[in-house]
Amino acid sequence: MTIIKQSYDVVIVGAGPCGATAANMLGQSGINTLVIDKEADIVTIPRAVGMCEGGSRIMDTIDILDDPDLGFRQINSVHFRNKKQQSVFHADLYEPENGHRLLRTFHQPDLEKSLRKSLKSYECVDLATSTELLEFEDSDSGVLLKVKRDGEIIKVKARYLLACDGASSPIRVKLDIGFSGDTYPQQWMILDVEKNPQDSSEVVFGIDPERPSVTLPGPDNKRRWEFVVKKDDNPDELFEPKNLAKLIGNWGNVDDMEVSRKAVYTFHARTAAQYQQGNVFLLGDSAHITPPFAGQGMMAGLRDAQNLCWKIAAVVKKELSPSVLDSYQVERIPQSRQVIKF
Repeated sequence: MTIIKQSYDVVIVGAGPCGATAANMLGQSGINTLVIDKEADIVTIPRAVGMCEGGSRIMDTIDILDDPDLGFRQINSVHFRNKKQQSVFHADLYEPENGHRLLRTFHQPDLEKSLRKSLKSYECVDLATSTELLEFEDSDSGVLLKVKRDGEIIKVKARYLLACDGASSPIRVKLDIGFSGDTYPQQWMILDVEKNPQDSSEVVFGIDPERPSVTLPGPDNKRRWEFVVKKDDNPDELFEPKNLAKLIGNWGNVDDMEVSRKAVYTFHARTAAQYQQGNVFLLGDSAHITPPFAGQGMMAGLRDAQNLCWKIAAVVKKELSPSVLDSYQVERIPQSRQVIKF
C-alpha cells in the first residue's frame, strides 16, 4: 500500500485519464506528486474511444504510445452515408500531421492501465486508490487537505491542488465556481461490441434524418455504435435483438456480436466560469463537458494537463514566477469554449 506523505508539491484528485496524464507529466519533471482516487481500481466500462493527433502527441510525450500492452487502431477515413448506405462525403485520414494520424481509436480501460503503470517508474509520484478527499482549505502558503483511506483520516499539505474529479466535481462545488451551459433534450443510445462484424478502419456517420448515427471501430475486434433515441421509441426495447437487427443488421448478424456495453445517455455542453482559484486548478470534466461528436472530451482534459503541468514544474523549480500560472485559464477557457461550440 502506498504511504501517503505529509507534504507534496502537487496533489491531484482523480486518477482518470486527465489526472493520470498530469501525474505522468509532473513525474517526468521530478515534481513531488500525490494522486488520489476514491475508487479501488479503474472503471472497466469503455467511454472515450477516439484520440486525435493532438492527443497522440500528448501521449507520445509521456511514452504511452510505446506501451506494447496498449492497442490502437489507426483510422483510415471518415464517411458520411445516407439512408441508402451510400457514401455522400468522405475524408481520408492517411496523411500524418505532426507525426501522427489525425485519428486513432483505443479502449479507455487499457489506456488507464497504461497510464497508471507508467506512474510506477517515477519515485516522486504516489498513487493512492480507495482514498477520498474529505475537505481542503486554500491559503497563500498552499492547500491543506484531509483525505480518508481505510477509515483513517490523513492530513496532507500541498503547494497546488489539481481537481480532476469529474463533471460533478466536489472541489469545484466547494469553490462555488459556476458551471454554465446546456443539457441537450435529445438522448442517444450507445452499443459496444467485442466481436466486430466488419474489420474496417473507417468511421461512419449515418446521416439518415430519421435516425442519425455514428459507428467506429476500436482496437482488436471492438466496435461502437451510437444512435439517436426518438420520442416514440420504447426504452425497454431499444437493445432487444429485434431492434438491434434493424439498426445494425447491415453490418452483420447481431447474434454473432458480443455486447460489452449498452446505455442511453444525454450529452451536455458546459464550462466552468474559471479554471483557477488561488492554488486550486480545474482540469478535464471538472472544468468542461464536451458533446461527444468531435471526440474531444478526453482530448480537452489532456490539453489542460499539457498546458498547466510544465508551468507548475517551472514554478516549483523556481525557473518561472508563479504569475505564469495565471495564463492557464486565459489560454484554456477560450479554446474549450471553441471546441464545445463546434
